[in-house]
Amino acid sequence: MDSIKVTFGRAVFIALLFLSNIQLPVFASDIQAMWVVRDYMTCPEYIDKALEFAAENNFNHIFAQVRGRGDAYYKSDIVSRSDIVKSDFDPLDYILRQSKRFNIKVHAWINVYYLWSASRMPTQDDHILKTHSQWLDTKEFQYVNVKKMLSTMNRSRVPNGEGFFLAPTHPDVEKYLLNIITELVRKYPVDGLHFDYIRYHDFEYGFNPEGMKVFKDEYQSLDQTTYSVIREKPSWGDFRRNKITRFIEK
Repeated sequence: MDSIKVTFGRAVFIALLFLSNIQLPVFASDIQAMWVVRDYMTCPEYIDKALEFAAENNFNHIFAQVRGRGDAYYKSDIVSRSDIVKSDFDPLDYILRQSKRFNIKVHAWINVYYLWSASRMPTQDDHILKTHSQWLDTKEFQYVNVKKMLSTMNRSRVPNGEGFFLAPTHPDVEKYLLNIITELVRKYPVDGLHFDYIRYHDFEYGFNPEGMKVFKDEYQSLDQTTYSVIREKPSWGDFRRNKITRFIEK
Protein backbone atom coordinates (compact mmCIF):
# COMPACT_ATOMS: atom_id res chain seq x y z
CA MET A 1 0.00 0.00 0.00
CA ASP A 2 2.72 2.50 1.01
CA SER A 3 4.83 1.68 -2.04
CA ILE A 4 1.84 2.25 -4.28
CA LYS A 5 1.19 5.63 -2.64
CA VAL A 6 4.79 6.67 -3.25
CA THR A 7 4.67 5.57 -6.88
CA PHE A 8 1.44 7.36 -7.62
CA GLY A 9 2.67 10.41 -5.72
CA ARG A 10 5.63 10.66 -8.08
CA ALA A 11 3.37 10.11 -11.09
CA VAL A 12 1.09 12.91 -9.95
CA PHE A 13 4.02 15.29 -9.47
CA ILE A 14 5.29 14.54 -12.97
CA ALA A 15 1.80 14.94 -14.43
CA LEU A 16 1.28 18.30 -12.75
CA LEU A 17 4.75 19.50 -13.77
CA PHE A 18 4.05 18.50 -17.36
CA LEU A 19 0.59 20.00 -17.53
CA SER A 20 1.69 23.24 -15.87
CA ASN A 21 3.95 23.92 -18.86
CA ILE A 22 1.22 23.44 -21.45
CA GLN A 23 -0.97 26.30 -22.65
CA LEU A 24 -4.32 24.56 -22.39
CA PRO A 25 -7.36 26.00 -24.17
CA VAL A 26 -10.07 27.53 -22.01
CA PHE A 27 -12.38 24.53 -22.35
CA ALA A 28 -9.65 22.29 -20.90
CA SER A 29 -9.07 24.39 -17.77
CA ASP A 30 -11.00 21.94 -15.58
CA ILE A 31 -8.99 18.92 -16.70
CA GLN A 32 -6.87 17.34 -13.96
CA ALA A 33 -5.11 14.35 -15.51
CA MET A 34 -2.72 11.63 -14.39
CA TRP A 35 -1.02 8.70 -16.08
CA VAL A 36 -1.42 5.09 -14.99
CA VAL A 37 1.55 3.07 -16.24
CA ARG A 38 1.14 -0.48 -17.48
CA ASP A 39 2.65 -2.00 -14.31
CA TYR A 40 -0.53 -0.87 -12.53
CA MET A 41 -2.83 -2.19 -15.25
CA THR A 42 -2.17 -5.84 -14.46
CA CYS A 43 -4.84 -6.69 -11.87
CA PRO A 44 -8.05 -5.31 -10.35
CA GLU A 45 -6.35 -4.45 -7.05
CA TYR A 46 -3.79 -2.12 -8.66
CA ILE A 47 -6.38 -0.46 -10.88
CA ASP A 48 -8.67 0.10 -7.88
CA LYS A 49 -5.79 1.77 -6.02
CA ALA A 50 -5.11 4.03 -9.00
CA LEU A 51 -8.74 5.08 -9.29
CA GLU A 52 -9.05 5.69 -5.55
CA PHE A 53 -5.89 7.78 -5.61
CA ALA A 54 -7.17 9.77 -8.58
CA ALA A 55 -10.51 10.45 -6.91
CA GLU A 56 -8.95 11.41 -3.57
CA ASN A 57 -6.70 13.92 -5.34
CA ASN A 58 -9.37 15.38 -7.62
CA PHE A 59 -8.13 13.93 -10.89
CA ASN A 60 -10.94 13.63 -13.43
CA HIS A 61 -9.02 12.19 -16.39
CA ILE A 62 -6.73 9.16 -16.54
CA PHE A 63 -4.31 8.18 -19.29
CA ALA A 64 -4.21 4.39 -18.91
CA GLN A 65 -1.28 2.71 -20.65
CA VAL A 66 -2.74 -0.07 -22.76
CA ARG A 67 0.09 -0.62 -25.26
CA GLY A 68 3.57 -0.51 -23.80
CA ARG A 69 6.21 -2.59 -25.59
CA GLY A 70 4.27 -3.95 -28.54
CA ASP A 71 1.82 -5.71 -26.20
CA ALA A 72 -1.80 -5.21 -25.21
CA TYR A 73 -3.40 -4.56 -21.83
CA TYR A 74 -6.79 -5.28 -23.35
CA LYS A 75 -8.29 -8.04 -25.48
CA SER A 76 -6.99 -7.73 -29.01
CA ASP A 77 -7.07 -9.84 -32.14
CA ILE A 78 -4.08 -7.88 -33.46
CA VAL A 79 -1.69 -7.09 -30.62
CA SER A 80 0.12 -9.69 -28.53
CA ARG A 81 -1.28 -9.91 -24.99
CA SER A 82 1.03 -8.66 -22.25
CA ASP A 83 2.75 -11.51 -20.44
CA ILE A 84 2.33 -9.80 -17.06
CA VAL A 85 -1.48 -9.73 -17.27
CA LYS A 86 -2.69 -12.91 -15.64
CA SER A 87 -5.55 -15.24 -16.62
CA ASP A 88 -8.34 -13.81 -18.76
CA PHE A 89 -8.38 -10.39 -17.11
CA ASP A 90 -9.13 -7.40 -19.37
CA PRO A 91 -7.48 -4.33 -17.77
CA LEU A 92 -8.95 -1.72 -20.10
CA ASP A 93 -12.49 -3.03 -19.77
CA TYR A 94 -12.12 -3.12 -15.99
CA ILE A 95 -10.79 0.42 -15.61
CA LEU A 96 -13.49 1.77 -17.93
CA ARG A 97 -16.25 0.14 -15.89
CA GLN A 98 -14.82 1.04 -12.49
CA SER A 99 -14.02 4.64 -13.46
CA LYS A 100 -17.73 5.39 -13.74
CA ARG A 101 -18.04 5.10 -9.95
CA PHE A 102 -15.70 8.08 -9.62
CA ASN A 103 -16.87 10.05 -12.68
CA ILE A 104 -13.37 9.77 -14.16
CA LYS A 105 -12.77 9.75 -17.90
CA VAL A 106 -10.30 7.21 -19.29
CA HIS A 107 -8.03 7.78 -22.27
CA ALA A 108 -6.12 4.92 -23.90
CA TRP A 109 -2.37 5.64 -23.70
CA ILE A 110 -0.51 3.99 -26.57
CA ASN A 111 3.20 3.75 -27.29
CA VAL A 112 2.96 4.05 -31.05
CA TYR A 113 6.34 3.28 -32.65
CA TYR A 114 8.21 2.12 -29.54
CA LEU A 115 8.26 -1.68 -29.67
CA TRP A 116 10.75 -3.26 -27.29
CA SER A 117 13.43 -2.23 -24.77
CA ALA A 118 14.67 -5.39 -23.02
CA SER A 119 17.87 -7.26 -23.92
CA ARG A 120 15.94 -10.51 -24.37
CA MET A 121 13.28 -11.74 -26.75
CA PRO A 122 9.60 -11.33 -25.80
CA THR A 123 8.06 -14.47 -24.32
CA GLN A 124 5.02 -14.26 -26.61
CA ASP A 125 5.35 -16.16 -29.89
CA ASP A 126 3.08 -13.68 -31.66
CA HIS A 127 4.96 -10.55 -30.59
CA ILE A 128 5.84 -8.61 -33.74
CA LEU A 129 9.49 -8.30 -32.74
CA LYS A 130 9.53 -12.03 -33.51
CA THR A 131 7.07 -12.16 -36.38
CA HIS A 132 7.81 -8.95 -38.30
CA SER A 133 11.38 -7.88 -37.64
CA GLN A 134 11.43 -6.46 -41.18
CA TRP A 135 9.22 -3.66 -39.84
CA LEU A 136 11.92 -2.35 -37.50
CA ASP A 137 13.54 0.99 -38.10
CA THR A 138 17.29 1.20 -38.61
CA LYS A 139 20.15 3.55 -39.35
CA GLU A 140 22.23 0.89 -41.12
CA PHE A 141 20.52 0.72 -44.55
CA GLN A 142 19.66 -2.93 -43.92
CA TYR A 143 17.11 -4.98 -42.00
CA VAL A 144 17.72 -5.39 -38.28
CA ASN A 145 19.14 -8.71 -37.13
CA VAL A 146 17.22 -8.88 -33.85
CA LYS A 147 18.95 -11.93 -32.38
CA LYS A 148 22.38 -10.52 -33.16
CA MET A 149 21.48 -7.16 -31.65
CA LEU A 150 20.12 -8.74 -28.47
CA SER A 151 23.19 -10.97 -28.21
CA THR A 152 25.46 -7.94 -28.49
CA MET A 153 23.46 -6.08 -25.87
CA ASN A 154 23.68 -9.03 -23.46
CA ARG A 155 27.36 -9.66 -24.08
CA SER A 156 28.64 -6.11 -23.92
CA ARG A 157 25.94 -4.55 -21.75
CA VAL A 158 25.72 -1.80 -24.38
CA PRO A 159 22.13 -0.60 -24.78
CA ASN A 160 20.57 -0.12 -28.20
CA GLY A 161 19.48 3.43 -27.41
CA GLU A 162 15.90 3.18 -26.19
CA GLY A 163 15.47 -0.22 -27.80
CA PHE A 164 13.62 -1.23 -30.96
CA PHE A 165 11.23 1.03 -32.85
CA LEU A 166 8.83 0.32 -35.69
CA ALA A 167 9.68 2.14 -38.93
CA PRO A 168 7.28 5.03 -39.64
CA THR A 169 8.35 4.85 -43.29
CA HIS A 170 7.26 1.23 -43.81
CA PRO A 171 3.80 1.07 -45.46
CA ASP A 172 2.79 -2.08 -43.58
CA VAL A 173 3.64 -0.48 -40.24
CA GLU A 174 1.18 2.32 -40.93
CA LYS A 175 -1.55 -0.18 -41.83
CA TYR A 176 -0.81 -2.23 -38.71
CA LEU A 177 -1.00 0.76 -36.38
CA LEU A 178 -4.19 2.06 -37.97
CA ASN A 179 -5.76 -1.37 -37.48
CA ILE A 180 -4.74 -1.33 -33.81
CA ILE A 181 -6.35 2.05 -33.24
CA THR A 182 -9.49 1.13 -35.17
CA GLU A 183 -9.92 -2.08 -33.19
CA LEU A 184 -9.36 -0.26 -29.91
CA VAL A 185 -11.94 2.48 -30.43
CA ARG A 186 -14.51 0.05 -31.82
CA LYS A 187 -14.22 -2.39 -28.94
CA TYR A 188 -13.87 0.05 -26.04
CA PRO A 189 -15.72 3.29 -25.20
CA VAL A 190 -12.57 5.24 -24.37
CA ASP A 191 -12.82 8.99 -23.85
CA GLY A 192 -9.73 9.72 -25.89
CA LEU A 193 -6.41 8.47 -27.25
CA HIS A 194 -3.02 9.48 -25.89
CA PHE A 195 -0.22 8.87 -28.42
CA ASP A 196 3.25 8.44 -26.91
CA TYR A 197 6.51 7.78 -28.78
CA ILE A 198 4.95 9.12 -31.96
CA ARG A 199 8.43 9.72 -33.33
CA TYR A 200 11.57 8.12 -34.72
CA HIS A 201 14.15 6.44 -32.49
CA ASP A 202 16.39 9.45 -33.13
CA PHE A 203 17.50 11.69 -36.00
CA GLU A 204 19.77 9.01 -37.49
CA TYR A 205 16.94 6.54 -38.07
CA GLY A 206 14.49 6.15 -40.93
CA PHE A 207 16.49 3.85 -43.23
CA ASN A 208 14.29 0.77 -43.17
CA PRO A 209 14.92 -0.83 -46.61
CA GLU A 210 11.23 -0.98 -47.53
CA GLY A 211 10.80 2.62 -46.46
CA MET A 212 13.78 3.59 -48.62
CA LYS A 213 12.00 2.12 -51.65
CA VAL A 214 9.07 4.40 -50.89
CA PHE A 215 11.43 7.37 -50.58
CA LYS A 216 13.02 6.62 -53.95
CA ASP A 217 9.58 6.29 -55.56
CA GLU A 218 8.46 9.65 -54.17
CA TYR A 219 11.72 11.45 -55.07
CA GLN A 220 12.66 9.85 -58.36
CA SER A 221 15.26 12.48 -59.21
CA LEU A 222 17.40 11.36 -56.27
CA ASP A 223 20.61 9.54 -57.14
CA GLN A 224 19.86 6.10 -55.71
CA THR A 225 23.50 5.52 -54.76
CA THR A 226 23.96 8.55 -52.52
CA TYR A 227 22.97 7.06 -49.18
CA SER A 228 25.85 8.84 -47.43
CA VAL A 229 24.41 12.26 -48.22
CA ILE A 230 20.69 11.51 -47.94
CA ARG A 231 20.55 12.93 -44.41
CA GLU A 232 21.68 16.32 -45.70
CA LYS A 233 18.91 16.62 -48.29
CA PRO A 234 15.82 18.69 -47.43
CA SER A 235 13.71 16.07 -49.20
CA TRP A 236 14.83 13.45 -46.66
CA GLY A 237 13.67 15.52 -43.71
CA ASP A 238 10.40 16.27 -45.47
CA PHE A 239 9.87 12.58 -46.18
CA ARG A 240 10.45 11.52 -42.57
CA ARG A 241 8.19 14.21 -41.15
CA ASN A 242 5.45 13.62 -43.68
CA LYS A 243 5.19 9.92 -42.85
CA ILE A 244 4.23 10.66 -39.26
CA THR A 245 2.09 13.68 -40.15
CA ARG A 246 0.08 11.68 -42.68
CA PHE A 247 -0.36 8.85 -40.21
CA ILE A 248 -1.83 11.24 -37.64
CA GLU A 249 -4.11 12.78 -40.27
CA LYS A 250 -5.53 9.37 -41.10
